[in-house]
Amino acid sequence: MSFTNSSSYIRGRNTLNHIHGNQVNGTINAGIVNFTAGQETTQRTVYDEFPYVKRGDMFIIKEIYSVDLSGWDWNWRNGQLIGRHKSARRSIYVVEILPYRQAKFTAVMYEGDDVQNAWEADFRQFSHARKPGSTQLFGINRSEIPALIFHSELIPLAHLYKESFWMNVYVEHLAISKECGRKYLWMDTKGVLCSGPQGPPADWGRYFDAVSDSAFTVPSTVDMLEDDVSFRFFCNIGSSVDKSILECAWWSWKRTFLDTLFQVTTDPEGPRCKDGGNYHCISKLPYLRRLWRTAPHQIPMDIIEGLRFDTVYSPSLGTVAKWPRGAQITWKWRDTIGLQDKSLLDDGITRFKLAATQGEQMLLTAWLDPGSLFWKGWLSQSLHISDTLEMMGNEQDFFVVDPPQVYLTASRYASKDPVAKSPAIYLFVYPFPMSLSELVTWVNGRSHFWSVDQSGQSKMSKDECEQWGLPTFTPFIHETYLLSWPSQVYAALRDWQTARSFDPKTSDWARHMGYPELEIIGARNDEERFVFVDEVDDGWEYYDRNYGFANPMASQWQLLTPNTLEDAIDLSV
Repeated sequence: MSFTNSSSYIRGRNTLNHIHGNQVNGTINAGIVNFTAGQETTQRTVYDEFPYVKRGDMFIIKEIYSVDLSGWDWNWRNGQLIGRHKSARRSIYVVEILPYRQAKFTAVMYEGDDVQNAWEADFRQFSHARKPGSTQLFGINRSEIPALIFHSELIPLAHLYKESFWMNVYVEHLAISKECGRKYLWMDTKGVLCSGPQGPPADWGRYFDAVSDSAFTVPSTVDMLEDDVSFRFFCNIGSSVDKSILECAWWSWKRTFLDTLFQVTTDPEGPRCKDGGNYHCISKLPYLRRLWRTAPHQIPMDIIEGLRFDTVYSPSLGTVAKWPRGAQITWKWRDTIGLQDKSLLDDGITRFKLAATQGEQMLLTAWLDPGSLFWKGWLSQSLHISDTLEMMGNEQDFFVVDPPQVYLTASRYASKDPVAKSPAIYLFVYPFPMSLSELVTWVNGRSHFWSVDQSGQSKMSKDECEQWGLPTFTPFIHETYLLSWPSQVYAALRDWQTARSFDPKTSDWARHMGYPELEIIGARNDEERFVFVDEVDDGWEYYDRNYGFANPMASQWQLLTPNTLEDAIDLSV
């Protein structure tokens, strides 16, 4: 028997002291060898809490999602801003792992430049996720292509999502309970919905604020994605989700267009624009461009100028209902930078005092009805109004005008005289518009004026403004749109009101929700609604005050506006 690196040996009792490298003291007795090694100190890290899975032990079954993480990394170097482009991807796969070939896992892999930072960020998040309802981390890989491996095969909710009103309500409440966004929701093989890594995009629709009057937890089972199941669940919750239902309905709007409604307002192939009469160049009113799918060169203001922001319209631009005068919706200030002491005067004009500090950047922004009181008020009683007008089932044809945000911006100013010596100077902003014609007027010069008179009776001239070095505010208008709601929204509102023991043909639910009753403009009896126009070859032709021309023998409506008809028939009653 030989001992490596031993310089001598001892015969006799079965004890050997052999010192080589680290000292090991052991006793051999009766053929049993027991070693008591010196205690070696090893510092464990959080990475040791998870098995290390070699890339060779992972077998990719399919790819779920891949996203580009490329971007620029900017750093200051020797007084210069130096940029370096980084190329990276994060990909999610379903994998099998040796020796667990009977089970499937979900692996998130990172490839490219500097992906360790992205891996570390995700690892920190999911290594602490140990509560039910969140994806559980199984193992890790820290090679040049690092990976996070999760228990179970995960299916992204985006692959299960469909455009459904009740699924939308449920998913939003689920995301809130999981404290994550919709794209982080997954389903495991047990049919349980959970939060996890960022998944693929989907046509989620618009997010809305799921508002509840009381705390409740939605189930995480996949059957809740079925409309009838989620509907029954929310019906059992009752009034606590009334606001969520209305919020979801509001955010389900779709854009519509004037040239979809009728052709009389469009001339995309017509002559180039020249101002005159009732027409204005679209190039001078770009904020109205999105009223059409294909904007005309000339805007027919005589047709659209009366469209208001507090009114519901039929496809023929006939007024269906409007917000009651006694419950006026108002514009709200969002920013008032560089000005102070805001005051609303009796005539609707808003007064500001010029701040004493010179060189300020000035910005005023405002929007109408930021809580969408009007839209929600309409939706809460739309079925009642359409029933009153005998137009039940046609609610998806109604539309509203989405008011734009308005801006007044001014560059930095510098008074020619010391500010301390100047009198108080006030900025007066005219009332914001409530119709398209008022919007055009407001933008084209009637938005504001300066005065040293606190009451605003005397306006400062252009020369006086220049003498004091006052800035000239420039109006900027976001584009305005036409909006409508699909039939499934109105159907959901009908089902909800019925389940809540409200009659959809009344305005009871609207009053319960705190909204005033809209003024129903189009309410007429049958004799008043249709006007005989003329005899035609295949029958008679009538004008429906709500929709336009109707030939009882024809299959199509001929849609014309009341303005267009005034030359042909008398619509007065």
